[in-house]
Amino acid sequence: MRGCIGSQYEYSGELYYPIPCVCKLFKAKTDYLIKTYSELGVFKAAAKNNYLTQLDIDSINFYCESKGWPKIDEQ
Repeated sequence: MRGCIGSQYEYSGELYYPIPCVCKLFKAKTDYLIKTYSELGVFKAAAKNNYLTQLDIDSINFYCESKGWPKIDEQ
């Protein structure tokens, strides 16, 4: 996630140990983007135009299903 190495070191004494609140921020940002792209049909259009591999589609569908959001095929 490339947090600030200095603040990570000050917080935990480790250079590459992320600060928990930063992790939560990145997870919330990722959730928002995936949900928005799903609702707008971006993933469906990308799949239709062969911009996504089957592995990408399966991963997105699995993530959306785990959150209770519609999968790419169900939109």
